[in-house]
Amino acid sequence: MRARYVMAWMFVCGAMATSGFAQGESMSLRRVRSEGSAIAALIEVGIAQSETFAELVATIDQTDGLVYVEEGKCPHSVRACLAISITVAGPYRILRIRIDPRRPQRALIASIGHELRHAIEVLREPGIRSNAAFFHFLQTTAPTARDTFETRAAIQVGMDVYAELGPDD
Repeated sequence: MRARYVMAWMFVCGAMATSGFAQGESMSLRRVRSEGSAIAALIEVGIAQSETFAELVATIDQTDGLVYVEEGKCPHSVRACLAISITVAGPYRILRIRIDPRRPQRALIASIGHELRHAIEVLREPGIRSNAAFFHFLQTTAPTARDTFETRAAIQVGMDVYAELGPDD
């Protein structure tokens, strides 16, 4: 797993060097991404069809975070989650969102939006640079009765994105 992060960091450094960024030019770097083409397509649909989703991505683009959205299982049998794991690679903090892709497109995109809101909540706190700090932040700001974490803002974002996307396919 660590090899993935090293490779991602090497890619970012290579892109910066070849793009002129090293000479002081600005660089446009999408900070919400997926290594899977199906999930990457969902992210693009979310940006194109939901103003709220597009704002979430734009907000993350202004942080020091890289947020990877990937297929995977979550604890407590939920269908999407922000993994309570943070990796620091140079100036970047890397977060991972896991989703169960066996749902309609509209529900998947809304779930990604919900989890992107959680990522923003974490990335707004520059002191969160370790798993322990991440967990402590969630315990103090977003506890629930079931040893899980949730915020009203993320719930609302998920509903907003869902409504903006229109009917299911």
